[in-house]
Amino acid sequence: MSNISAKPNPRYRILLQKRNIKNNFFKNFIFFKTGREATLFGLKELKIDKKKTILIPGYICNSLIAPIIKEGFKVEFYDINKNFSVDVKYLKKTIENKKISALLIVHYFGFLMDIKEVYNFCKSNNIELIEDYCHSFLTRVFSEESEIKNTTKIYSLRKIIPITDGGAIENMNFNKVNISCKINFNKNEFIFLVFRFIESLINRIGIINLYCHFFQNFKKKVKIVKSLFIKKILGNFIIRIKKPSYMLNRYINSEEYLYDIYSKRRKNYNFLLNEINKLDIEIVFKKISDYSVPQFFPILLNEKNKFLFNYLNKNGIETIKWPNYEIPEEVLNNKKKFKNSNFFNLNIILIPVHQSLNKDDCKRIINTIRSFLNNK
Repeated sequence: MSNISAKPNPRYRILLQKRNIKNNFFKNFIFFKTGREATLFGLKELKIDKKKTILIPGYICNSLIAPIIKEGFKVEFYDINKNFSVDVKYLKKTIENKKISALLIVHYFGFLMDIKEVYNFCKSNNIELIEDYCHSFLTRVFSEESEIKNTTKIYSLRKIIPITDGGAIENMNFNKVNISCKINFNKNEFIFLVFRFIESLINRIGIINLYCHFFQNFKKKVKIVKSLFIKKILGNFIIRIKKPSYMLNRYINSEEYLYDIYSKRRKNYNFLLNEINKLDIEIVFKKISDYSVPQFFPILLNEKNKFLFNYLNKNGIETIKWPNYEIPEEVLNNKKKFKNSNFFNLNIILIPVHQSLNKDDCKRIINTIRSFLNNK
C-alpha cells in the first residue's frame, strides 16, 4: 500500500513549459530565501522602534521569532483566543501600560481571519499591523478583493508549493525590487527534485513507511540540530533580497497551476469535512470561507483519540504537529498565561489536503481514522 506525504509533489509539466507570462499579482512582492528573512526585513523597513514592544502570538514557530529577538527588537507574546483571533480587550489593556510598535497576527493553516476590528484598533493607535500568511499565500491571492490593503504581509510560499525558497513580503509603500533578469535553474533545485522524486517513488511502492516512529524521531533530531545551528549563526544572520528561484518563478506565473491548487485543496478539505463530521472527531475549522486555501485539515485531539497522530503516521499517512517542539520556550514554560497556545500545540494534528491528493487518497485517510476509532 502506498504512503501519503504531507507535502505536494512537484508539477514537472509546469516547470518545463516555455512561457514568459508574468502574474501581475506578485509585482509588489519582495522575495527572500525564507519567511523569517522577510519578517526581519519588514521590521527594518517599517523603522520599528526597538524601545517599543512588538506583540506576537504565543502559538508561533520559534524560528520566526529568534532572529527578531537577536536583532534587538523587544518582543512580548500574547495568547490567542479559542477561535485563533486576537483578544482586542487584551490589546486595549496592554497599550495602557506599554508602548506598542507593531502587532503580528497569523492566518492559521490558511484560514482567513476577520481582522477588521484589530486593524481599526491598530490604525487608531498608530500600531503597525503585520499579517502572517506563511501557512497559505494563496489565501491572500484569492482574497485580494476582500482583504485590507494597508498592512504588511509576510509569506512562505514553500508551505504550499514544492520549492526550495519562497520567503516574501508585501507592502504597497516599500520600494520595489527589479527581478526581471533571466532566472536559471540551479543545482539546489536539481538536488531538491531528485530527493522529492525518490521520496515519491518510495511512497508509491509502499515497502518503507517514511512516517513511522523511527523515521519521525530521526527527522525530529535533524530539525533540532538544524534549529540549534540556526540559533548559533544568528549573529551572522544576513537578510538577502533575491530573485525567486526558477521553480518558484514558473509556479507563480502559471495561473492555471495556482487555481488548480486552490480548487483541489478546497475540494479535498470539503470531502474530509463531510466524512469526518460523521465520526467522533472534533474539527477545528467546521467550514471553509470563499477565499481560504487550507494548508492542512486540523483535528483537535482529546483523551479518547490522543493516539490518532501516531496511528496515522504508523499507517503511512504523514500527519504533523505545529509548531510542536519549536514553540517558543517562554510560551511552553508558562502554560497558565498561554493556555490556548499550549493547548493547540499539544492537541492539534494536521492531516494533508494538498493538491497531489486524489479522492482515493482522501478515502484512505477517512478509512484509517475509522479503523482507529473501531479498534479503540
